Amino acid sequence: MKISEHDIPLPTADQDKALWFVQQGLREHLANGDLVTCACCGGDAKVYARRMTAAQVRVLHALSKSDDGLTARQIVARTITQGEAGKLQHWGLTSFDDESKIWRATDQGRMFLAGEVTVPHRVLIFHGRVIGYDYSRLINVRDVDPEFSLERDVMSAAAVREAEVYP
Repeated sequence: MKISEHDIPLPTADQDKALWFVQQGLREHLANGDLVTCACCGGDAKVYARRMTAAQVRVLHALSKSDDGLTARQIVARTITQGEAGKLQHWGLTSFDDESKIWRATDQGRMFLAGEVTVPHRVLIFHGRVIGYDYSRLINVRDVDPEFSLERDVMSAAAVREAEVYP
């Protein structure tokens, strides 16, 4: 069966303009931090503004103390946190070797821990990709964890006693 070319709903010049306006509206809502629904696919979209946490500082500290880097399991064993090394990568503070599956603190990460550099206080993520940074405030390690010290243990005894451990 042959379909008439006029029956195929391809966009016209006017419809392309309408799509542009829809996209601009989505961008405005996303920029405001709203959860939006895509008119084309029906999927939800949101720009997430992520802050650095004290748990991430602990992970960065553990990585900085290891000359050879750490695997994900070693990070969990030392810090009782999971997935934080990847989040630190958004700020350029950690790196991951796909071949060896080892996480390492970058030079930037070590300087951050030493209080020598600051980073934007939030990273902006859309569909799992970094799309920018919130430079309205720059933070140092003490802004994230006021009690941080390069000399202290990665995980204090009190934190270990209070943590839940799963088999």
